[in-house]
Amino acid sequence: MKSHALKWGIAVVFIGILLIIQGFGSALAELVWDTNWGLLALAERAVDIPLWVNFAVGVGGLALIGASVKRERKS
Repeated sequence: MKSHALKWGIAVVFIGILLIIQGFGSALAELVWDTNWGLLALAERAVDIPLWVNFAVGVGGLALIGASVKRERKS
């Protein structure tokens, strides 16, 4: 049972890392090079996405990792 929870914890951390890279990396690319990249760049082709959305995706990744770490320490 603990092994199953550990696998989910690792998956959640991995997804959190991807969100951090996507969100903050996209925001950095937009601020420095005036371009966007990754999944947010594809979404921006269809809809105009404000810069704060990039930061929100990165913060969401941080929150996901934080919640996973807190859950692991609790158990």
